[in-house]
Amino acid sequence: MSPRNPSIPVDVPNWPSRPRPLNLRRPRNTRNTLSSRSPLDFRGPAHPRPAARTVALTLAAGLALAGCAGTGGGTSAVADPVGAHPVVAGGQAQGVLDRVQAAAGAAAKAPDPASLGPRVVGPEQTVLAAGLKLPAAQRPAGPAADVAWQRLLVPSRSGWPRWFVAAGTATGRTTPVLWVLSSQDARTPYGLWGELLMLPGAQLPEVAKAGVGAPELPPDATGLLVSPKDVAARYADLLANGNASPYAKTFAQDAFRDQVLRRLAGDRVQLQQLQGTATDEHAVQGQPLALRTADGGALVIVALTETYTAKVSSSAGSVKVNDPLVAALAGTGSFSNQLVQTSAELVAFTVPPASAGGLVQVIAAAKGHVSAAAS
Repeated sequence: MSPRNPSIPVDVPNWPSRPRPLNLRRPRNTRNTLSSRSPLDFRGPAHPRPAARTVALTLAAGLALAGCAGTGGGTSAVADPVGAHPVVAGGQAQGVLDRVQAAAGAAAKAPDPASLGPRVVGPEQTVLAAGLKLPAAQRPAGPAADVAWQRLLVPSRSGWPRWFVAAGTATGRTTPVLWVLSSQDARTPYGLWGELLMLPGAQLPEVAKAGVGAPELPPDATGLLVSPKDVAARYADLLANGNASPYAKTFAQDAFRDQVLRRLAGDRVQLQQLQGTATDEHAVQGQPLALRTADGGALVIVALTETYTAKVSSSAGSVKVNDPLVAALAGTGSFSNQLVQTSAELVAFTVPPASAGGLVQVIAAAKGHVSAAAS
């Protein structure tokens, strides 16, 4: 951990009040970046056609962001359920973050998945393990190595599993990051479950002070515009079907969904030239994480799995896979029938209380390739 961040300002009321402009250029292999290059290069057979055709697909892993976001919002006193207590204290959280950050940095350089260790778990572990298919110099960037922590969002509950969220600014990220840390039982240390990037203009909601803890909510919690489990299922449908989804009017527009849908539409146009198709499915993984916000709404974090399938006709010839990670996961640099690519997606939402109306908003997201198969 950087010496400039010796402790976490747990209850910062506003950070920053006017976020400074951020550098939007990113180095190669920066985490959560959607490449402008296609991961696939569709080339027709060398003969009998006089020239090969190339169709560039733009769907890739990651999230390209522009603009500013903030971890501001602050804290407010919220009643704690009887018998529940904050899952982590401020001083303990600092130690957890120090150890997890060191372990996550080592995991990104691990020689094999077995070397990742217990401090990287869940979707983050799956994404990092997939990246190990590549030589170290070609791997996608791992979790942020230098974070100025600004906020803690701590659920209040009894028993396990437990989780909490830390937010701050990080070197190499254009917007603030959210770290979700999880512990499955009393004998298991907290590990990094996922790193999400705040979307442009998004703000973390007000929650109870970390020393008090915000009430954790069950998947079927009532009193919200949409329950946490329905937020996950409906957003998965929205990613797959766009404005044709019956839930389109439940969610505000967001950059993550716009990129997924825009790039899929572009791929379908390109594939038509080869009598091909592209399909995209999104499925909910596990239970959502949710806590009560000061306004009676909720912060909800969900994990999704995207399955993207590109198919081409037999006359299209060999299709080159440009993305080195996808090629490594598939075990081949080309295919002539179809490519099935799986990615892990993490999305954080703010959900208003039912009495307030409004829309569910996406405030942070992340995406990374985890598997691929070609034929």
